[in-house]
Parts: sequence; C-alpha cells; structure tokens
Amino acid sequence: VAELARLEIPYVFYSLRGLYSKQVVMDALALFKLLDNYHESTAVYRALNIPTFRINYKDFVTLSHQAQKRTESLYCVLQKIDLFKNIEDQTRDRVKKLISLIDKYSPLAKTKKVSEIYTGLFQDSGYLKYLASTDNQESRQQLGYLQQFYQKIKDFENDVVKNSAIQN
Repeated sequence: VAELARLEIPYVFYSLRGLYSKQVVMDALALFKLLDNYHESTAVYRALNIPTFRINYKDFVTLSHQAQKRTESLYCVLQKIDLFKNIEDQTRDRVKKLISLIDKYSPLAKTKKVSEIYTGLFQDSGYLKYLASTDNQESRQQLGYLQQFYQKIKDFENDVVKNSAIQN
C-alpha cells in the first residue's frame, strides 16, 4: 500500500483491520458518544479537534480551565461560552455549531437508525464536505474509511433485523 501511494497509483484499501483506530472513524465514534453522553469530556475534546469544529489551543485551555474551576463538565461550559470574554468569535461559532448538532441528533438517536444518524450528522457537521473539498490522497483515504464504517453500520442494522425476524 505504501509503495502504491509513493508511486501515486490509485488504489482502494479494503482491509477492516485497524478500521476503528483510524482518526476519521474515531472522530465518528466520538460524535456518536456525544449523542449518548455529552458530558464525556474525552469525546468533547475529540470533537473539538475535528476540522470543522477545531478550536485554537488557547481557547480550549481557557474553556477547560473554566470547567475544572466550576466543577462542571466541559460540555456545560461550552453551553455557556458567551459568558467568557477572551474567546475568539470563530471558536464561539464552532462550539455553537457542535452544540446545536448534539441537541438535534441526541433525541433522534433514540428513534432513528444508526445509519440515518450517521448520514445526517456527517452532512450537517460539514465534515464530509470538508473531506471532499480537500482533494488529496489522504482525504480520499479518509472518505474510504468512513464508507467502510458506514457499511459496518449497515451490516449491523441488517443483522439486527435478521435476528429479530428469526426470534419472532
């Protein structure tokens, strides 16, 4: 695979070994975790490092410090971002976008299929558009990993349907 990339020969890597350790898939899993438990600070941190939500380090340290100082989750502090004066406007916008997605998709996660949540979340977040607009080998590879992950989700959904049909 490395040799094909070095020679700039197009290829598609289909191995699922290590799929869940790929950065883009771990980003997807972090977003899913936030829909289930948005007070999980490690998932919030990971989400704030996704390119469409990425905030600068100084703002992150300020917000993290406020969370620790107030003994609140990072998510609670993000919800109060307008209280903090030394935060950049871009950070405010990105945080508000993330919170609005969590607010929108958390209730839907209880009633909709995982694949529907996945599709909507990644489209609304701008992450797919970001990856598609960055036309290079790495972005194409990341899109491929997301497609493989989506296929795993669809396979899981199909297995659940099959198993429930067998039990009935």
